Amino acid sequence: MAFNHPGGEKLTRRLLTLMELPYGAKMLDFGCGVGGAMRLAANDFGLEVTGLDSDRGMVNACKLQGLNVIQAKNNVIDFPSLSFDGAIAECVLSLTDNRAEALHELWCVLRNGGKLGISDVFEKGREEILQNELETAGFKVRVWEYHSRELGSYVAQAIMDGKDCGELEKYGKNTGYYLAVAEKP
Repeated sequence: MAFNHPGGEKLTRRLLTLMELPYGAKMLDFGCGVGGAMRLAANDFGLEVTGLDSDRGMVNACKLQGLNVIQAKNNVIDFPSLSFDGAIAECVLSLTDNRAEALHELWCVLRNGGKLGISDVFEKGREEILQNELETAGFKVRVWEYHSRELGSYVAQAIMDGKDCGELEKYGKNTGYYLAVAEKP
């Protein structure tokens, strides 16, 4: 599945639309998976996309499609400062060992005015903590939307398909799903 996250292609499209990156902008897909968002960003939004993933299988799947992807070593975002106009992180920040460090690295690789688009699970009632983490990293939150309905549909379909929901079960009934766009001033 090319968009293996709640909301699928529709939510990725919304995220990219809200980021308002200009045609030809350089974007990093942090935790790119098999490249669905990369293809969408390049083909429908005219972005120059680089993918980064720590999973060798995901990287190989992207390379077989001719996508520009790099395998992360130790989950480090190893690009020169000010390399990108935008970055997306879909269902990846909740899985990182050190979210504050990942946000700092994303801030460093973005140019001034660069946008960070996120969609991910969270523990309901802790939204303010997530927003503060973004602000502590130097970002200004511009958009914050709840998409827990998409999470419910995704989990129901996964259960029907006999798939393990893994991290989505982390917070139990308090699990929510959000979409955010933050900007590096």
